[in-house]
Amino acid sequence: MYAQRSLRFLILFGALIAILTPSGCGQEKKPGEQKPQSEPKVPIQSGAKEPEKESQKATAPDYVMTAEEFSAEFSADKDKATKKFTGKIVELSGVVSDLLIYGSGGAANCSFSASKVRAHASLEFLPVMQQLSLQQKIKVKGKFEHTVFLEVVNCSVNEITKSEMMRLTAPEVVKDFVDDPVKAAAKYKAAKGGIITGVVSGKTKNRIGLKGEGKRDLWVEKLDYSGSDELLDHLQIGETIRVRWDDQKTEMVGPPRIAESEIVVRAWYLKGK
Repeated sequence: MYAQRSLRFLILFGALIAILTPSGCGQEKKPGEQKPQSEPKVPIQSGAKEPEKESQKATAPDYVMTAEEFSAEFSADKDKATKKFTGKIVELSGVVSDLLIYGSGGAANCSFSASKVRAHASLEFLPVMQQLSLQQKIKVKGKFEHTVFLEVVNCSVNEITKSEMMRLTAPEVVKDFVDDPVKAAAKYKAAKGGIITGVVSGKTKNRIGLKGEGKRDLWVEKLDYSGSDELLDHLQIGETIRVRWDDQKTEMVGPPRIAESEIVVRAWYLKGK
């Protein structure tokens, strides 16, 4: 009788332990069994061609020449030049004739005088390209991919001559126009271009205000080459940003000026610091 009671007690005790013990307890986890959490995807701004992170700066070029010489080979025999250069690393030197900031300030490319070459900066060299001035001599190195505009992508960018871009703050620009609007307009019109740093003070449908001096602010038009409103939605009041204008003599960008009693500049937003 005692043995039967003991056996019954052991069976009940074992069943209780099985119920209370979490499944998998004591089991050793195999390496790599648990999947790591994936990083959230960042949406790509519409109209942006994302530059690659790594440039070709450490890669020896297959060809070294001027942008004009490179362009001339395509003018002489497009098919032959396309076969020769496609997928190759080219190092080109030349004078900047225009520069575009796009992709909500996160990408940039430039063209060269007397050629059809357009060079796209890698992320690593985006800050360098952002501050280039027109007519500045530079050297780029990247992979040739497209023949429509003779595009060289994922470029490293090196300055041969110094940039002539002005460095200004929004209060400095406003003060110039408050002190002497005629002199200020002439000063900025004669400049190669400039990069203005300021604090966002207001937003409208198609422009943004940068805090100036007193009650006067500097109003920035354009902001993005693609004309997208996504950038305006993204920028916050109180945020410090940079914008760039230059003397391309087009309606895309232009120097600070007085327009209907307001101080305005048509400039592109620059991503980064």
